[in-house]
Amino acid sequence: MVGTGLQYLHGLDMTALPDSANLSSHGQPGCYVLSDDEVVTRLEHWLQICRGYDDDPDGFRQQARERARRAFDTGH
Repeated sequence: MVGTGLQYLHGLDMTALPDSANLSSHGQPGCYVLSDDEVVTRLEHWLQICRGYDDDPDGFRQQARERARRAFDTGH
């Protein structure tokens, strides 16, 4: 779960310069790409995932495998 959490953190610090909006980088200078509301939404989503794992680790893993299998089967 920690490794997955780190993946959720990736990109939260992305910035873009107003005159080069198509280019982004990690950290400053520039304006953050994600709004504070989006960061909060992503944190709440991550906390929900953690609660699901804490409530039923075996069921959580089974559901993750099923989602991965469906995504593979449908090409998504």
